Amino acid sequence: HMNLHTSRLRAHRLVSVIYLSTLLLSFHYVFVVYVNSNFLEGFFSTKTLGLLYAVGSLLNIVVFLFISPILQYFRNYRLMLLNISIEAVALVGLAISKNPFIIMGLFVLHHALNPILLFSLDIFLERLSKDATTGNVRGTFLTIMNATFVLSPLAVGIILGEGENFPLIYFISAAFLLPLFYLIYR
Repeated sequence: HMNLHTSRLRAHRLVSVIYLSTLLLSFHYVFVVYVNSNFLEGFFSTKTLGLLYAVGSLLNIVVFLFISPILQYFRNYRLMLLNISIEAVALVGLAISKNPFIIMGLFVLHHALNPILLFSLDIFLERLSKDATTGNVRGTFLTIMNATFVLSPLAVGIILGEGENFPLIYFISAAFLLPLFYLIYR
């Protein structure tokens, strides 16, 4: 009887960790999604900007075409930690770089990584949710993600005010990844 109680507590704790991870990952993403184009317009033409988004999306599609062997090689846990680390470096690089070629590469990487991060988080969620509770668990997961789309523009608007302090937004976005890395790592 004690083992069943301990098992339920552990499962509840793990689902809570996934929810908190979802919140952090979503805030990280949504914090920059509204400023990416404005930031990049300082370096690139509108045509080039569209091309950057397209290349990032194509890279993401290529990765998803090979996601099974990638997951077999890295396992989801290590893949998630690796991608969080790469994403953090890309965001900090976007915040500090003035070189258009570096910004171009980092943005394409950033744009390609986010769906993969969300996919990895979804794999964790799928493993933790039982058939009887999947609807509730997924509903909460999606609600948390969507709440960040409502709250982030307000926060970013307040931070930016009348200025264009894009590096600060990219640093804050990267900062959301630190506790996420810790939660997944432990």
